[in-house]
Amino acid sequence: MAAGQFAPVGLVLMAAAARAAKLLGVTDVYEEIASADMRAVLDQFSARDALGAFGGLKAGEDEGEVVERRWESDDGEVV
Repeated sequence: MAAGQFAPVGLVLMAAAARAAKLLGVTDVYEEIASADMRAVLDQFSARDALGAFGGLKAGEDEGEVVERRWESDDGEVV
């Protein structure tokens, strides 16, 4: 219970440390690594058959089906 009162202070200190790291450029290297990893994953996905992964749907196609939903209103009537 006593540790709970210091949680906001810890949160503020973490935010201050993150902001200082961003300003000093400490996180730039990690952001570049993550960006390169994401590019590799996206390139790998685009190299495969993306249409097959999404069921062959193309942009603008709608293969949906009308669904009727029924519920009872407050007075017991089916709407």
